Amino acid sequence: MAHFFVGDDDREVFLVICLNTANNIVAVHRCHIGSLNSTIMSPRDVFKAAILNNASAIIVAHNHPSTHLYPSEEDFSVTKTLLKAGKILEIPLLDHFIINSNGDYLSFKEEGFLLKDRVIRKNVRHTTNINPVFKKSQN
Repeated sequence: MAHFFVGDDDREVFLVICLNTANNIVAVHRCHIGSLNSTIMSPRDVFKAAILNNASAIIVAHNHPSTHLYPSEEDFSVTKTLLKAGKILEIPLLDHFIINSNGDYLSFKEEGFLLKDRVIRKNVRHTTNINPVFKKSQN
């Protein structure tokens, strides 16, 4: 779903997906628009969107215009910071997605990087880095 909001953007865009108590989406907020290969995100801005939308949990996503899905050190750092802030505010971070213009994604939770109480930095499995959300027609 996040692909439709930022997948084709030529700069990194950071999204906050706000969820209700049934984990249904109540809002999608473009938190920050960055440069070609980075975005500066503040936990204050991420959780402002969550609080204003009365979210009980959040998922965050950002695109990589390069189409590479491998998380950077900054991606791990941001995820760790948001996990900690979410615990304090009682608005848990459920996942962090990296998406690209091909409709592919990397989920921190699916890859085992994001646990309930911590972020684990480990090598990305090259066999699972592409998860097609949809197939573009090849006409």
